[in-house]
Amino acid sequence: MKTRKHTILPLAALAGLAIATSANATVMTFEGLGTVAIPGGFGDNIAAAETGISVSNGTTPNIDLTWDGSWAFYNDATWSAAYLQNYQVGAQHDLQFTPDTGFGVLVDSFVFDDYANYGNPTNQFNWFLYEDSDAGALIGSGTETTADGDNLTVNTGMATAYAGTVLLRIEEHSDDVGGSYDQALDSISFTQQAVPEPTTTALLGLGGLALILRRRK
Repeated sequence: MKTRKHTILPLAALAGLAIATSANATVMTFEGLGTVAIPGGFGDNIAAAETGISVSNGTTPNIDLTWDGSWAFYNDATWSAAYLQNYQVGAQHDLQFTPDTGFGVLVDSFVFDDYANYGNPTNQFNWFLYEDSDAGALIGSGTETTADGDNLTVNTGMATAYAGTVLLRIEEHSDDVGGSYDQALDSISFTQQAVPEPTTTALLGLGGLALILRRRK
């Protein structure tokens, strides 16, 4: 008598196959925007490339952004960036990414610019990436050092889109406390991804269980 062979996939694998989607990416380049305070919702719901924003592999129409008021556009021959205003040791500058229901956000990377020939030979800064708020789970963090004129790319290491607000915080922590500061963020890259509703995930799990039980009969 022949014995049937059964291939049993874990429920998580079944669910992953069912809900896999491609990510859409937005990169804020800040080019051509002059030198004025950044509006609180700059970068909201990007459906197409526009001044200061590029897109790749789609757009991010389901992500809202909130700047905390301590940022300004800065454009000259050296910089096109989001300038950190009111700079002093310990100063914090926040940017929030909030997805619509049914979507998650992933903050990929940013570039930290240190303006050339402006003051300190080196500067340090801390960065933090939180779920929901600064009281939420820490996604990633680091302390970085830049030299005068550096453009330092920081990869956050965030691997999974989060279906809630993601808070990016930059905190000044300088080598030279008495010097001048002229630093900014550039090329802030973030993506959106569709995520299943809880009921959808439950149905996927039940469907996978039914498939396994059927194969066992």
